Amino acid sequence: STSTGGNRIYILTLGVLAAYRDRGIGQKLVQSVIDYYKESVSSSSNEDIPPGMKNVKEITLHVQISNNDAIKFYKEKFG
Repeated sequence: STSTGGNRIYILTLGVLAAYRDRGIGQKLVQSVIDYYKESVSSSSNEDIPPGMKNVKEITLHVQISNNDAIKFYKEKFG
């Protein structure tokens, strides 16, 4: 949960092999998580939404602080 009382979707590990980078794969993977959440919430009645999916305030992606390419990518694509 977040400090504001809502839930957080936390992506611990996400990687694309170097040979497959710059093809939009990483962006599609992150976007698929966002889309899954949005579809789960919008297509279900409030009582059918799994407890962890209710009241999500943020989606957090774990990135090593030394991975400057990944940090730049996620900031540019997802803010």
